[in-house]
Amino acid sequence: MNNSYHSHPFWGNRSPLSSLAGLALILISSSRLAYTLTVSVGLLWIYLLTGISLWFARSILPERGRSLVILAISCFIGALYLWVHLLINPFLGMECFFPILLGPLVYTGSGTAERIQTMDLSEGLAASFFDVLVYCGLSIALSLIREPLGFLSLSFPGGSRGMIFFFAGKTSLLYPVSLSSGAFLLLGYGIVIYNFLRGRNNSGEEDQ
Repeated sequence: MNNSYHSHPFWGNRSPLSSLAGLALILISSSRLAYTLTVSVGLLWIYLLTGISLWFARSILPERGRSLVILAISCFIGALYLWVHLLINPFLGMECFFPILLGPLVYTGSGTAERIQTMDLSEGLAASFFDVLVYCGLSIALSLIREPLGFLSLSFPGGSRGMIFFFAGKTSLLYPVSLSSGAFLLLGYGIVIYNFLRGRNNSGEEDQ
């Protein structure tokens, strides 16, 4: 297996489906589209601003304990986003409190911080954006399945109650899909398909 495959943000070891923190973030935030969008913006905020901060501070970062420094910086930036969001939209901020707190752990474990140290700033930001795009894409795709089937609704951040509904039904027979058990079931099917495609992609990389 070559290094490009090993470090690929979707097929490699940095994939969200290869990280416990990434899986937890996707499962928790994907019950409603409004939650997913809020957490996705938070992840983008954490990845880009932490990347910029680390790039400018790369010459003074210690070799020992570097991961702790990266985690501390990303936690501070994540806390800033959470604080701003609680001021603007308190209801949605409280609902997304825990998955936003997982953002710094996801960033630190992704390896993005180490990779961008050797890149130009623009290349590092592009790499960070692509990495977070994988998380956001998976979360949004899962929420577009879980919320319409489980809640018979589709929500968007905003309004006095934190969410605006494009449509809202009553009781759904597929309500378990919106629960954690339903998310694990959907994710299980997704991981089976992912591993199948990953195996085929791995075989193609080895053939080359």
